[in-house]
Amino acid sequence: MSTKTISMCQGKGSLSHNNREFSAKNIDSSRIADNIVFVRQDLGETYHQIFGEAIERYNARQKRNDRKISDYFQHLFNREPSKSVITGANKQKSFYEDLVQIGTKDDTGIGISDAETAIECLRKYMEGFQERNPNFYVFNAVMHLDEATPHLHIDYVPIGHFDRGLDTRNAMAKALEEMGYGKGANAINRWRLAEWDILHQICTAHGIEISEPKKSRGYSYKSQEYGKHQDEIRRLEEEKAQALSERDEARAELEKAANRNFQLSVFAHDVHKGLDFSMIYSDFHFGFVVESREALVDIQLAFIGFRNFPDRNGNFGVPGFFNGEVRACFAALEH
Repeated sequence: MSTKTISMCQGKGSLSHNNREFSAKNIDSSRIADNIVFVRQDLGETYHQIFGEAIERYNARQKRNDRKISDYFQHLFNREPSKSVITGANKQKSFYEDLVQIGTKDDTGIGISDAETAIECLRKYMEGFQERNPNFYVFNAVMHLDEATPHLHIDYVPIGHFDRGLDTRNAMAKALEEMGYGKGANAINRWRLAEWDILHQICTAHGIEISEPKKSRGYSYKSQEYGKHQDEIRRLEEEKAQALSERDEARAELEKAANRNFQLSVFAHDVHKGLDFSMIYSDFHFGFVVESREALVDIQLAFIGFRNFPDRNGNFGVPGFFNGEVRACFAALEH
């Protein structure tokens, strides 16, 4: 038996795919009946079962009807439960999914003798998952045997408990903390590494030799290095998300600035043409001069903060161009 790898990653979360409500190209429809279903529960019913009593306790304490929660799922996601993961405004997900696989299609594919041993290992791992992770309520779990390699789809809702407000909530960070994996972004990596070790032990007991988690170009991680590597990946992903958010905000501000600057440029053009100075100090123009200078200050400060961001077409020259226009308006106002 060759040395094999263990693959654990977060899945997209498609219950329709997992439960074979449609058939994809990589599925052997003649083997769909071979799939092993561990649990299959409606997501809406799951939320009612987990959070229903907590909602009743919360509502009983509310004196105002507009503070009561009629449906927890609707409260979080503003829509009915879906077969796919929904992400709420506070980045909560309606459910989470993990994919677990032993080996590859080349060394553990369906039809290879090692596949049967891998199936038993995955079955034993799944049967202990809920007990090991009491704060992850598993509502859908299936082992696919109709694709190239046996693998698990585990779908769950994280449960956290609180002293104030709603006492039981969908809360991944709190769930990990209560299960002993600490706080912060690294908690999920500590949990995943612990789960990797569990499956490693199961495979060893069944005679499967597992290699250390690997990265590209043949380098093998030690277990401690693997956790650090996953931490770094998560940190970079968070920085990327923040940068994209800041970019979108900057683009929106630049568009607003461009619209305001166009109006100010028209005014500056009139001044350069030798508009009667007394007219500028009419009731209308005097107020416009004051408001214009205040607006220009705001715009120039915006350019200082956003000068390194491109516009929606990727053009870095637009901020510099408009900054020059702003300076010209300043000169016109001073004149």
